[in-house]
Amino acid sequence: MERNIYMNTITVSEFSEDQNLIFNRVKKTGIPVIIMDKGTRLAEIHPPSLPEKQSRKFGCMKDRLKIVGDIISPASDEKDWEVLKY
Repeated sequence: MERNIYMNTITVSEFSEDQNLIFNRVKKTGIPVIIMDKGTRLAEIHPPSLPEKQSRKFGCMKDRLKIVGDIISPASDEKDWEVLKY
């Protein structure tokens, strides 16, 4: 029976005999296994999907930027600002 657990399709009785071996094989190879019962697909075992990365909004650029120069003062003189002339 061991030769069948390395195939993509196994029977319910083969699955019940060697569950741990089948799960480990799917995890290791990434190849799904189909469990058949009397010629009918009963279930499929797939390797786990990769976890989604959680996006960090606040602090996502921490340690990636370097501030150079004055970030408080205006970039140009206030007399050049159109909005302040009125």
